[in-house]
This record gives sequence, C-alpha cells and structure tokens, in this order.
Amino acid sequence: MRIGVIGAGMAGLTFAALIRRYGHEVELSERAADFSQTGYALGLWPMGSRVLNALGLRDRFEAVSQPAGHYRVRDGQGEPVVEYSLERIRAEHGAFGTLMRGELLDLLRSAAPDIPLRFNCALQSLIDDGHGVEAGFTDGSSRRFDLLVGTDGIHSTVRRLLYGDSPDTDTGWGCWVWTSDAIATERDLIEETWAARALVGTYPTRRTVCAIAGGASAVLGPTITGGAPDAIAAAFSELHDDACRVVSTFPADPAARFWWQLSDHRVKTWYRGRVALMGDSACAFLPTAGVGASMALESAAVLADELSRAELKFIERSLHSYAQRRQKRAEAAQDDSRTLAKYMLVDSRPLAWVRDRAMHFYSLDRMLASIQKSLVEPI
Repeated sequence: MRIGVIGAGMAGLTFAALIRRYGHEVELSERAADFSQTGYALGLWPMGSRVLNALGLRDRFEAVSQPAGHYRVRDGQGEPVVEYSLERIRAEHGAFGTLMRGELLDLLRSAAPDIPLRFNCALQSLIDDGHGVEAGFTDGSSRRFDLLVGTDGIHSTVRRLLYGDSPDTDTGWGCWVWTSDAIATERDLIEETWAARALVGTYPTRRTVCAIAGGASAVLGPTITGGAPDAIAAAFSELHDDACRVVSTFPADPAARFWWQLSDHRVKTWYRGRVALMGDSACAFLPTAGVGASMALESAAVLADELSRAELKFIERSLHSYAQRRQKRAEAAQDDSRTLAKYMLVDSRPLAWVRDRAMHFYSLDRMLASIQKSLVEPI
C-alpha cells in the first residue's frame, strides 16, 4: 500500500515509522522549512510514552525528557491552591516526562530516518476517485496514493479540502511562550499561577525551562501589546514575586517567543473515502491538560494497527474501525481539557476567589476523569 502523510508533526512521524514496519510504502510532506522551531514544552503521559516503546525509543525518551514529579497551582498572591503528584502516575502506569516539541520530533524522526520527507511542501489539492487519491502540492508536483492521512494540525488543509472551512472553538485567551535558562525552579515541578485575568506557568525540561504568560487576547495579544517586554511585565505586575520573576525573563527578541491562541477544534467525521485525519487535524486540544501529544501518538498507533490487517479494496472498513476506536476516547480527553480551561481561564476576581476555594474539594482527578481512565483502558 502506498500512503501519503501530510504533516510531519508528532502524529505524522509516529504513524509513518509504525506503518513502514508492516511493509507499506510511505512518504511525508511538511509545509515548514525544517524542524528548527523547537516550539513549546509538552508533557508526554504514559499512554503516549508507551507508543515510544513500540518504536524502540523508550531509553532515549527517558534520557532526553525531564521526569515530572509534581504539578502545583498557586493563586495570584502565591498561596498554594492544589498540588498533584505525577510520581504516582509514573509508578503505576509508566514514563511521564516533559521535553521540547522539537526534541520529540527529532526522537521520532530517528525511528525511521530513511522515510522520504519533503519540507517546504504543502498540500494544495486532493482528488479521491475511489481507487486512490491524487494529491497536488505547492511545489508543483503531484503524487498518487492508495491512502492519504492528514496530520497537518489544527488549521488542517486536508480537513478543509474534505469538509470546507469550519471555525475553531476559541476561549478568548492566549499566551506568550518562551524558554529561559534564568528561571529558577525545581526541575521536577510543573507550576502554574491561576489568577483573575492572568495565567503564568513554568515547565522544566532537561535543557531549559519553558514559560507561558497568558490572559485575554484582547488585553495581552500581539496586536495590543506588540510583544513589548514592558507591556507584558505591566500586565502581570500585581501577581506574586515568583510569577513576576518568571515574566521578567520574557525575551525582547520576537524570534525567541510566540503567541499561542488558546483554541481547539473538533471534526464530526475522521475519514472520508481514502482520506483519514489524525492528531490536531481531527481533534485539536487546548494545552490545559497537556494530553494532546499523547492522544496523537495513540491515534497513530491505532491507525497503523488497523491498516496492518487491511486489504486494499476494503480500506474504508479499516478507517471506520480506526475512528470507532479513537474518536470518542480523544473527544473525552478533549472535554477534560475544556473543563480544566474553565477553571484556569477566569476573568472575574470574585469567580477566581470562589474557584480557588472550590479546588480544595474538587480534585484534579475528577476534572481529568477521562484522561485517568485512558491510562488503564485498552485503545
């Protein structure tokens, strides 16, 4: 079977490495120029790190990632709201570590470095004639595949060509993201400050610390602040000293930071004909629960598993089984991320005060119930 993968992100690279093991011919196309943009820190939950085991990457993942021990939330004055043990999850279910997105991409690429990968090559058109998919690209080339898999992100071209334009679900918030070696924090501690109209977080990796400073887009966004360090610092000046020290490391160089609009996306149908969607193309996550990467790796493993037993003339049956196994599970985890966002992203001081007190009784285990279930349920 000849398979084209549009998007060389986490889902695309994982799927390509897995499916090639079954003897299928696969190639990747990626609109970016290279993997030089490390992006942001991400946490890989055990359901994601298990997929790395199948690729023979467990030892390398544990060497490059920072084991996550605790997750702590503080209020705007610096008082603890809740602390959650991640060591328990690691002990019971497997590796849970943080690393930069670019580091994970490099790791996944190393699992199958000889798979053809074309950078600076975006999908422009697709025609599914029932026997195969003709794909046209911005470099003027065209390719014919037995199956096309879209893993090209929340603003997926594959999804748009299949179903037309559809809006994201936007929280109205966004965050500035950067890395700094000057942030002093415990290496195994993921910490966030939840305040009214403000969110500050630190996410240590082995090499650096990733930081975010978030708030309402209409107040903090690039068109309002221009990303000026003084304007960013002023927006968080009422927070406790530790949070202000984190924000003080915000870089003046525009190339060293980026604005992340906090929105997600859900598509009704994960495949049509001989075209399938995966990862953020099918179900994009808010970063609030840090589970999007793990869900993407799981989806890659399931699609590869279904296709390992597929007959070409019955390929739509395999895609149907893939969607049956993945869609409800991914959307349940997405719902958990949305629930957590409602607690994290609060504009009102009175609501923030109520939220902080309610958190003492409404545990993170309850808010992340579907994610907790996915640690033990089969995929």
